[in-house]
Amino acid sequence: MLDAGRMDPADVYSPRYAEPSLAAGRILARQLGVDPETVRVSAEPVETTGEIGRVWSAELVERLRSMLVHSDNVLAEAVCREVALARHPDQPADFAAGTAAVVDTLAERGIDMSGVKLDDCSGMSSGNRIPARVLTDVLRTASGPDATREMRDLLDTLPVAAGSGTLEDRFSGPSGAGAGWVRAKTGTLSGTSALAGTVTDVDGRSMSFALLSSGTNPAEARPVLDRMAAELRNCGCR
Repeated sequence: MLDAGRMDPADVYSPRYAEPSLAAGRILARQLGVDPETVRVSAEPVETTGEIGRVWSAELVERLRSMLVHSDNVLAEAVCREVALARHPDQPADFAAGTAAVVDTLAERGIDMSGVKLDDCSGMSSGNRIPARVLTDVLRTASGPDATREMRDLLDTLPVAAGSGTLEDRFSGPSGAGAGWVRAKTGTLSGTSALAGTVTDVDGRSMSFALLSSGTNPAEARPVLDRMAAELRNCGCR
């Protein structure tokens, strides 16, 4: 996960290393003053003279926050495989195992997963199918009175309208009513746009929503999705 595998860490759209683990090892070697060409990827154990250092990743909830706020597809796939390994540590953590693990985990939380078809966990595959109902059910479960801590954390890791991540430059003008009140995950591909999250209305009620648009230019669809979410903010009896 070093710089998400980017060759140029400063460029969000930088090309990625074909072998990111090897690249990370060689970058570390250079920083330690070791010839990077001596680094290799091997499944065989390597004899060492002792531990020279240890680094722990951030806690899962912090990595999920980064994944959702910045819409990091690489991190989404990595976490997907972590779920697979947590459920079946003795099996390969490939695309099929990762997606199956996610579907099974949500089903065990009481989410009706009928109609869901996943080819990956990043959402990049055109073969993915997720009904809007499933997205709202996940969000509603996370905000419900019986939600586990793990589910509740989902709500706190979503981007804030006009405030952070992929929503930082959205929810202004006609959709300005949602600024600061809408927390949602974006989803944008060629001809496909989505927005799923929560919003607090003028009466203080929390509502979950999932808005999906297909066959439209994202530049045209996203402002409409924002206005629809912002309109929910105005719901209430006042």
